Amino acid sequence: ELGFLDLLPSGDVRPAPARTLSYKPSSDPLALIESEIRRAYYQNSRVFGVFEAPKDAETLLARLAPAYPHSVYTYHPDQPAEVRRRTYAQLRELEKEGEGYLLLTTGDALESSDLDATVLLSTLCPPENLIRRAGRVNRRGDLPSAQIVLIGDDFAPNSRPLNPSQTTDY
Repeated sequence: ELGFLDLLPSGDVRPAPARTLSYKPSSDPLALIESEIRRAYYQNSRVFGVFEAPKDAETLLARLAPAYPHSVYTYHPDQPAEVRRRTYAQLRELEKEGEGYLLLTTGDALESSDLDATVLLSTLCPPENLIRRAGRVNRRGDLPSAQIVLIGDDFAPNSRPLNPSQTTDY
């Protein structure tokens, strides 16, 4: 007898997922990420472009800065520590105020942050890195849905899985 259990309706209505994952093949992931950023960015959204190489973030910054002069930021390990600290503080403040921004970053910099994306556009990466990147999408669970989009035909030449000593248990 299971009469003590409450029945729950199980129709076709399901809550929207907190995150969706999609894949877009491309022989030029940088160009497609740029196009997707321009399509996905709107006021108060947080769109992240994630690359394996800091030079890709800087290249895209040069392309996007004229269109979004006060909204686009870079954050990667090649920047001086003080610049990274100042940028991170600015981004956290924008999030607290409910403001949007565009972030161009590397996987290792993003994966160690507490930032929260509406849309994350990433070059292909090893699965363990993708799991950590996905944790930065709708991180606080306050969005009805958010997107993770993997872009590219192959892993970037300098793409590497995380070193087990770099991971932490949550």
